[in-house]
Amino acid sequence: MEPARAWEHVAKRTEQLTGVSSGAGLILNHVATAIWLVDMVCWWRDGNWWKRPLSRWMVHPYFGFLVFQATVVFGPPFWRGVGLAWGMIAISVWRHARQASVDQGPLE
Repeated sequence: MEPARAWEHVAKRTEQLTGVSSGAGLILNHVATAIWLVDMVCWWRDGNWWKRPLSRWMVHPYFGFLVFQATVVFGPPFWRGVGLAWGMIAISVWRHARQASVDQGPLE
């Protein structure tokens, strides 16, 4: 598929679902691929990459946002319930992990 045609296809689908005609999601997909490749190389070079703030607070939330958009917003209707359940589980796990780190106290 040529780039202009892909842009038009994405814009049409986006307009059907959101009312806004924009093919910008195509750019987000390409950016996601580039970020994923950089993230993968960083993991190969440093096994603790995922513990660093850049990875934890920028890369992973970005991919979470894309997963949410792909399933809940642009996916089939039955995925909305799955996305809601997944979101509730993710928030629960995050809150549990946060509470567990508070209960441990400061690292020595």
